[in-house]
Amino acid sequence: MRFLHISGEKILLAAGGPVEPFWDIYTIHKTPEVKDILDSMLIGRNDQSEAEGSVQQNAMKPYANEPKRHPGMVVNSLTPFDAESPPEILTNNFKTPNDVFYIRNHLPVPQIDPKEYKLKIVLPGNQEASLTLDKLKNDFKKTTIVATLQCAGNRRTDMGLHKKIYGASGGHTSISNAEWGGVLLRDVLLEMGLDEKTLKSNTSTWKVSTRTFLENITAFLFQSKLR
Repeated sequence: MRFLHISGEKILLAAGGPVEPFWDIYTIHKTPEVKDILDSMLIGRNDQSEAEGSVQQNAMKPYANEPKRHPGMVVNSLTPFDAESPPEILTNNFKTPNDVFYIRNHLPVPQIDPKEYKLKIVLPGNQEASLTLDKLKNDFKKTTIVATLQCAGNRRTDMGLHKKIYGASGGHTSISNAEWGGVLLRDVLLEMGLDEKTLKSNTSTWKVSTRTFLENITAFLFQSKLR
């Protein structure tokens, strides 16, 4: 074992086997800076020649079903996929076309079945509820908003000229603008039984399954970037 990635329950998937296939999911961390940190916790090194073939074979499996991307994207990393909008196209439209909207992934694109998708919500008192994608689309008012997104690492290569910067390098076009459509979280919570007073004064007493919301709601509820 050469590397250990502290990633909660995910690292437990490697129990009884090599950790490298799981480490390869988080390829953004394969940097000299991270290696220096891990070397301080190094116990020993195994003979890698025996496992080299299987490690290389398994490394791409999490990324085997990645979607096709526009050939004009400025690619900084393939796994996970990190690409900037083509600078020649970015300024042609106020709303960035969907196929050249910048991409900054940290993991493989999740494979989600729309028919099986459910948004889980935990209400005060540990009362749980879940909503299907069809219900979210059909039973709630759709709201749209024009918003610009920019990667926090935009122009990181330029910043690196002035000070040491950690993370993936990139140019200056990890920024895009679109009209997004979806369901207001407020409307969902009201539907599930929370009243206006609770939402305003007791926000610390309820929680949404943040991981599910961030990873999956973006893929479906806010996927209609209208041109």
